[in-house]
Amino acid sequence: MNKVTKISPETLMRNSKYLNPKMTLKVITQKQAKTTTAKQGLIAESINCHLTNLCNYQCKFCFGRYEKMSNVLTKEGWKKIIDELSECGVKKINFAGGEPTLLQYLPELITYSREQGFYVSLISNGTGINKQFLDKGGKDCHLIGLSVDSKFAEIENLLGRCLSRRKTTNKNKKSNNKYSHVKMIQEVASLIHKYNVDLKLNTTVTNVNWWEDMNNFIGELNPSRWKVFQVHPIDGINNNFFKMFGELSNKHFYHFINKHKGLNPVVETSEMMNQSYCMITPDGRFYQSSGNRYEYSKPILNVGLKNAFDQVTYSLEKFKQRNGDFYEKN
Repeated sequence: MNKVTKISPETLMRNSKYLNPKMTLKVITQKQAKTTTAKQGLIAESINCHLTNLCNYQCKFCFGRYEKMSNVLTKEGWKKIIDELSECGVKKINFAGGEPTLLQYLPELITYSREQGFYVSLISNGTGINKQFLDKGGKDCHLIGLSVDSKFAEIENLLGRCLSRRKTTNKNKKSNNKYSHVKMIQEVASLIHKYNVDLKLNTTVTNVNWWEDMNNFIGELNPSRWKVFQVHPIDGINNNFFKMFGELSNKHFYHFINKHKGLNPVVETSEMMNQSYCMITPDGRFYQSSGNRYEYSKPILNVGLKNAFDQVTYSLEKFKQRNGDFYEKN
């Protein structure tokens, strides 16, 4: 029933990042437990852990913002939630933000999750991904996702995908107008490839960039997975973006998709995103995009994982439709 148990110890040791036999055995055992428990359908099998509200970028369409929070989780709080996710049969954890690499303990959480047998991924703007980060634990990710919406630095600056002025250092004396998110992504993507971690790219299509031809640019970055989103409105979160640039029509969105169909992008419409993700806020609550609004559960550590999960709406069918279980097919 569980294919993992049929793999020889020699094969496991050859392919595992963990060369300690006890650690490898621990991973196998917990994967077996996950497979059994997940069939009970306790909660979703893939969870996005949004570790922080903090971000050094100022993306105008960002929907990774939340209502005011008084108590964000500590590292130990996140470990408790990760333990509960493991006990409930969750298979994949994706770390996100804000910008998660701003937290010094992120590499530790990545390794902690990997040791428990999770498929571990990370989505980042790329600014905190360097050799030091990867050596400390970032390399334990199965997949690292980078956000890039244009091959033109000027377009990224217009969208706000650039360092905020207060984060621009006197040392490099770069203004926002000179900062190039595009160049940085090219450098970070190359580094991720050198560490043999799968690269994913996330592109959000808006009225600002729907006309672009990114075929050569994306091809050169060589991701194993390219996800293309239709810009997603969340009431009270990113309204100003749509006031500035207007709503993206389906016609323009699919113009972009058809132009890049040769790269086989994973396509997510705004409607498809509603209720198809299972997400946890920085203060440890499940939240969900439903009807272009966010709904929140009570704190997981107060009421328990299953009780909190039952307080938000989640569609397994839509999760499957958007190929959210890709990690099962690799």
